[in-house]
Amino acid sequence: DDTLYQNNWKTADNLTIKMKAYTADRLNLPPERAYQLYKQYGTTLRGLQEEKYEGLDVEDYLKFCHTIDRCSNLRKNQFATMSFDFLFI
Repeated sequence: DDTLYQNNWKTADNLTIKMKAYTADRLNLPPERAYQLYKQYGTTLRGLQEEKYEGLDVEDYLKFCHTIDRCSNLRKNQFATMSFDFLFI
């Protein structure tokens, strides 16, 4: 969701792009299969595991899909800033 990385869903979009690329490039599946698995199983990875796709390497999937820039285009979240400041008083 857009709670932690508030950047107009760009982080979620980047994760989706990476999941589609992984399923297409490494598992030879149509790119849209990633979203179909997400809708059916709650996460793409869970779907890949449940359907026992040959060639799935969970560690490789997680590393590949989560290697994204999480800081670009972030908006300052005033509430989070105040919360963190409170923690370090």
